[in-house]
Amino acid sequence: MGLQLIIPLGGQPGPLFAFVHAVCADPAVVVDRVFVITGERGAVHLSKAAHEAWESLRASVSHRSPAWTDVDVRVAGPGDGTPGATAAIGDAVWQALGEAVRNDAPVVCALGGGRHRAVAATVTSIFSMRARQRDQLVDVGFDDRDAERHTGFLFPAQPAQRLQRASGGVLVAAGVGVRLDPVPVPRLRRVIGDDRPVSFSAAMSVGQRALDAMTLPELVVDLALPEVRIDDVAVSGLNPSDVLWLATLAVARQQSDGWVASDVDHFFKEVCISVRHHEWCSDIQSNVLKWGFGIEDELPKETAMNQWRSRALRAYRRYVKQHLPQWDRLLVPSRRVLEKTAWYRLPIDPSRIRIKGRA
Repeated sequence: MGLQLIIPLGGQPGPLFAFVHAVCADPAVVVDRVFVITGERGAVHLSKAAHEAWESLRASVSHRSPAWTDVDVRVAGPGDGTPGATAAIGDAVWQALGEAVRNDAPVVCALGGGRHRAVAATVTSIFSMRARQRDQLVDVGFDDRDAERHTGFLFPAQPAQRLQRASGGVLVAAGVGVRLDPVPVPRLRRVIGDDRPVSFSAAMSVGQRALDAMTLPELVVDLALPEVRIDDVAVSGLNPSDVLWLATLAVARQQSDGWVASDVDHFFKEVCISVRHHEWCSDIQSNVLKWGFGIEDELPKETAMNQWRSRALRAYRRYVKQHLPQWDRLLVPSRRVLEKTAWYRLPIDPSRIRIKGRA
């Protein structure tokens, strides 16, 4: 059973020839299929170098690679440096790798997409999501940096051996070492699922949703700012009073069974006292919070407490349902009523809660 090779190319054809030559350095290796993904500019350079140079390459590896007419060259957009070039290359690599993994033969995918690092990053992500355990991702490297430049270097055994260096010296092709450095990546093929997305962009959405479903979010209540963050993204629509109510729920979840009464609760006073040193607390006008900070002795009316708490819960619940509906059951506070008193509790595991900014 032969190998299937996939390589995205930038403007120069050298990495393709060097990749195939290095793979075939093992005399037991036979290459059955080659996919080349490039832009319009790369396709032009490839057509100029391809036929005669490819036959020389095949001869140097005892014809253990397909003829040039059987190489699958796919032109994906204008190429390096143009708007949308990386996305176009990514979708083409996604399609090619999808076709390759439907066969039993192992796949070796190379990072050779030119000087734009975005292409290499994209191909790495695609390989991680679509490759099987037996497939490999490698980086094509040269021990002489001039081999990567416009010298005419293709592979060490090429007919044209003496090449002009950019510095003015001579580069001998046979003296250039080509490395295929393995790039270890996790295999997320099962995360994406059996119903494979038709494009890389669609796969990103499917994969992110699948990973979100497998990993618990982190809830951070930062009382120094003040703000609430879920997985490092700030929850919009909350004012400082709202953050204090959510901090009350978070403290209770970490220190007890998590249930907080809708009337006067000692967790609320504890939170208020621990943050009143922050500058933002001086701007608080709410009678509920002034009582919590110890500025006023009179207990607020129940109506004021209910309005304060309800506003915070509405704003927080609205954000979660709009942006993180998959975590609704963990992030939106639960509610129960015992003897006419409402109690609230954050369902999320306390190990996934962090509280910052308390004295």
